[in-house]
Amino acid sequence: MTTDENVERDERTIAVENASFGGGYAFLLIALLVDVTYRGLFRNEAAWDLLGLVIVSSGFSMIYQARHRIWGPRFLWRMTLVAFVTAIVAATIAVILTIMKFR
Repeated sequence: MTTDENVERDERTIAVENASFGGGYAFLLIALLVDVTYRGLFRNEAAWDLLGLVIVSSGFSMIYQARHRIWGPRFLWRMTLVAFVTAIVAATIAVILTIMKFR
């Protein structure tokens, strides 16, 4: 059975839509992080509410991906390494800022 109707949505359309949503989501998260950084450095404001939005939305995304088992062992190893390096950098910055504050 064939029809002459145009297909409005196919796999390619859905893949392009999902990619665009991912790009928009990444832009929003980066913009929120820039705003948090700006508020902290130049206006001396704590923007924990915005930082919380970044963390919670990223958590939802990670949980969804974990439930659908899209991560391989190589990805998990890299993310563990990134988390470790990030923790070391954050601790170093905290120590430097603490030392500078008490001078």
